[in-house]
Amino acid sequence: MNSSPLVRLPIELHREIIDRLDIKDRVALRRTNNHFRAIVKLIHADYLAAESDPYIISRSLYACRHCTLQRLTRFTDDMRKGERRRHGMDAATRCCVRCGVVHNVYKPGTEVKILGQPRIICRK
Repeated sequence: MNSSPLVRLPIELHREIIDRLDIKDRVALRRTNNHFRAIVKLIHADYLAAESDPYIISRSLYACRHCTLQRLTRFTDDMRKGERRRHGMDAATRCCVRCGVVHNVYKPGTEVKILGQPRIICRK
C-alpha cells in the first residue's frame, strides 16, 4: 500500500498529535481521508465550537446537527437565521437540507428559501 509517512505512523502518535490540534485543524484532518475520518472523533458540540473560528466563518461553513460542517448553500435561510444563527440559542437544532429530508424535517413538496431563492424539496 502506498500510504503517506504520516498515515504509517502508529495510532498512538496520531492520537497524541490530534489531541494537540485546535478544533479547526481536527475538522480539516478528519476530512482528508478515511483513515483520519475513522480516528478523529468529533461530536456536534465540536462543530458548533468550530463556527467561531475565522477560517470557518470565511468559508461560510455551518454545523449540521446530523452530519458535519456544510456550506451555507446547503441550509435553508430559516436554518441560518434567528435563533438558529451562529451561536443562537437553537443553533444546535440546525440541519442541512439533505439531513432535513432524511430526518423528515422537510417533506417532498415543501417550499423553502436558500439565499433568498425559492426552492422545492424533492425526494432526492
